[in-house]
Amino acid sequence: QINKYSHAPVIFSSLVFKPLKHVYTGESFHESLSGYHCLTVSGISDDETFTDYIRKQSWKTENISFKNHHFYTRQDAEMIARRFHNIAAQKKIIITTGKDAVKLIRFKELQSLPLYHLPAEHDFLPEEEELLKKELIKHARKN
Repeated sequence: QINKYSHAPVIFSSLVFKPLKHVYTGESFHESLSGYHCLTVSGISDDETFTDYIRKQSWKTENISFKNHHFYTRQDAEMIARRFHNIAAQKKIIITTGKDAVKLIRFKELQSLPLYHLPAEHDFLPEEEELLKKELIKHARKN
């Protein structure tokens, strides 16, 4: 169907999640989330993959979802902190996306909280990766 609109090759990839990283220290989180109550915070167009990934691994998950490209305010940070403090579980954590982490890092209201981001990378089949590299080189030479 895509060939009706473009002659560009179609390249398939999957999303691979890496270990959680603390937003402020960069330290990795090495524990299992199975005993944690997770509060996910996201402002991306489709957060279903992100939240489902956390939900499948955690004991319990709550989600705070903002619109894509959300501009976080101090009030948002205070609300996130309140929601986190209202979780009764002993083991609790806030998990956000890499895109949102760079926006949330500036709020002092969140600095003392266990705020982590979930790094994600695209993974290509070897032949798909080669095709992508060839196409990128071809485009770079043309421009």
